[in-house]
Amino acid sequence: MVFMLSDNSNHAGCDVMSGDDQGSINVKTAVDTDDKEAGLVDQEGKNTSGNTQLSEVGLDQNMDANYCFADIYVRNAPVYLKGFTGEPDGSVQAELRDSNKGLLAFEQGVCEITASSSFLTVAMSASDNAGLDQIRDYFEQTLRKMSAEKAIEFDWRKK
Repeated sequence: MVFMLSDNSNHAGCDVMSGDDQGSINVKTAVDTDDKEAGLVDQEGKNTSGNTQLSEVGLDQNMDANYCFADIYVRNAPVYLKGFTGEPDGSVQAELRDSNKGLLAFEQGVCEITASSSFLTVAMSASDNAGLDQIRDYFEQTLRKMSAEKAIEFDWRKK
């Protein structure tokens, strides 16, 4: 699972301190002095703005089970990438990051697609197994609709 935090000049960000085999992550957030002066946090660093701090958000304890990867052989893979990001289903938001990378955002997760000349590399993550199944099904059905080949094999893996 990859967490990305945007760099904001007004906030110091956060540091992942430790993790364990059960999927829990201990996070320590750094509080900027500007936040204290603006009244967003009290002197102990507790949030008073009504917004939830990252350290206060409960994470799914079984996060490890909610992601998968695949390398899929298709000729002219960048064309398929553009097909995924061109006109997605109404419930899916798509973004072409560059000519070889795209992102699909679903209600319950995300799917990143990278294209080389002959392979689509797919990484997806969801809030639960049902969300992961929904993203996998969408990806497989959409690719089969775009492809003239009848047999496309998907070998979804965890590593």
